[in-house]
Amino acid sequence: MRLGSLVNNLKSQSLISALVILLIATGLGAFGTTYSVYHVMSSNPMSYAEHTTRYVLLDDWSPDKEFDFSPPLLSYQDAKQLAALNEMGKSALTYDSKLVSQVPDSPYIYEFTARATTPDFFSIFAIPFRYGNAWSMQDEHDETEVVVLSQQANAQLFNGINSVGKTLMLDNRPYTVVGVLFEFSMTPKIYDLHVAPYSDIEGVFIPFSTAVKNSVLPHGRLLGWRNEPLSGFQDVFNTTMIWLQLWVSFDNGAQMQAYEQRVAGYANALHQSGRMLRGQDKFRLLTPSQWLRENEVVNSDSQFLLFLAIVFLLICLLCVAGLLFASYASRQHALNVYRAIGASKQYLIKLLLAELSVLTALGCLLGVIFIAIGLSYMELLYGSSYAQVANMNVVPVMLAVATCFIGVFLASALPIGKYCNADGLTVQR
Repeated sequence: MRLGSLVNNLKSQSLISALVILLIATGLGAFGTTYSVYHVMSSNPMSYAEHTTRYVLLDDWSPDKEFDFSPPLLSYQDAKQLAALNEMGKSALTYDSKLVSQVPDSPYIYEFTARATTPDFFSIFAIPFRYGNAWSMQDEHDETEVVVLSQQANAQLFNGINSVGKTLMLDNRPYTVVGVLFEFSMTPKIYDLHVAPYSDIEGVFIPFSTAVKNSVLPHGRLLGWRNEPLSGFQDVFNTTMIWLQLWVSFDNGAQMQAYEQRVAGYANALHQSGRMLRGQDKFRLLTPSQWLRENEVVNSDSQFLLFLAIVFLLICLLCVAGLLFASYASRQHALNVYRAIGASKQYLIKLLLAELSVLTALGCLLGVIFIAIGLSYMELLYGSSYAQVANMNVVPVMLAVATCFIGVFLASALPIGKYCNADGLTVQR
């Protein structure tokens, strides 16, 4: 079976061949784009720590409000106490902010998203370092003004060199660089699903205690229901207003069970003191996957769009099957000639499958181009905060292509079987 004969056969059915390619490409483009986005959005970047890491929640909200609402954050006092209860494991207290950054003697000023956190944050979320390390627990305790930079921030501020030991001004305060991260992405950004969960990681990371000392304001989240007047940010530390996140990690199940018992005791003490009015058992230690579901990272709209894309792909494949019926019916005489000169049914089946393979390959190639265009349009439509979602990811694209190949060949089984069986293919005399 020669490639030239395949090309000639396809040329003789040029219109139908073009329509088959276009249908495959359109179906794959729609399905591949939607599935790529769904695949990234529904992934759990902390699946490796599902059994060892927990997100801590206390339900200290008003009993007069809807019970469907569960506070997603912690107050300063509660977060500090709950972190301290994790004596044997790791704890990451964290919140995000914005900081103006400048290298001394440089005319350039940058504003970076900043994350205030404790040093265990980097090990809990397996964030890799290119230069240096995270600050120490002693630095955290001493409220030392040190900073870890992302690779992108380091490139902007220090042209990508090893900047460990150099000084950086953050909101007009000098900080010493102690570490620079490798290029790193986490999609969705599970450690903070409240603000831009699909954005790049923060540019600068500073000690939690230092951020509190320097009144580094949280970025847009300060929730409360009690009447607690505030005259400044420092007053927030003595209120029940919620704005912090706490992640804890353990080496084994015994540590986790012991911590859960301590949290239960702390919740009971709060209830006895007149807080946690919804009940002393209203606390939770959520796994990463539970936390993702809690925040509806993959909402019903995304699932419905994926369903529509699958339906659209099936419709395209049915149309391909219809075109193949029409193509093989118009080629009945040519197929009879093949049989008349001694070609077997197996040879004809191989010939038709080879032709279909060429059409499917061309359709999938064009479909991948459509996927790239669709993802680029999504990034343009939703902005840079969805850049991670709109990236071309090899795994979902290859799965979409494989699904399309299988679907096309299943759709072709009936027309090929019809026109290559003994009754439907006889020599005309």
